[in-house]
Amino acid sequence: MKLKAIVAGVGMTRFGKHMETGLKALGAQAVEAALEDAGVEAKDLQAAYVGNAAAGLITGQESIRGEVILRSIGIGQIPVVNVENACASGSTGINQAAAMVSAGYYDVVLALGVEKLYDPDKKKTFSAFTGAVDVELLQAILAQLQSSAKQSGAESAASGAGEKRSM
Repeated sequence: MKLKAIVAGVGMTRFGKHMETGLKALGAQAVEAALEDAGVEAKDLQAAYVGNAAAGLITGQESIRGEVILRSIGIGQIPVVNVENACASGSTGINQAAAMVSAGYYDVVLALGVEKLYDPDKKKTFSAFTGAVDVELLQAILAQLQSSAKQSGAESAASGAGEKRSM
């Protein structure tokens, strides 16, 4: 299928740790900016695709992240598809939104990619990535990584990583 959708507006927040700003507020800022840029009102939206991979593991907000973000700014009576595809969650949401417009299902669709990975507890942040591997093979993968690190002499450089510092 040839995609016939256009991007009418964009909005984003600055990259940063945003210690005092939650996922909901970050997403809301981007949505409001995109709607303004497009000259579209929230009531014109027919569906939304919200990409997020790991924030639920950090914030505890699971399953309905898109709905929570959108309802906080008065968008609630449209279908919301939450998209999780690792680091490609946002772009997959854009692809799916464009496909639905191109197929004629909708005329005006919102695509949002939003992430909140930083937490003062670095163990919590790093633990979000533990599941980003085949968990059935995790122990074997970790053993192989430790063996490779030991052979290269990097093992001591990694000690304490994730507790008080990054690698």
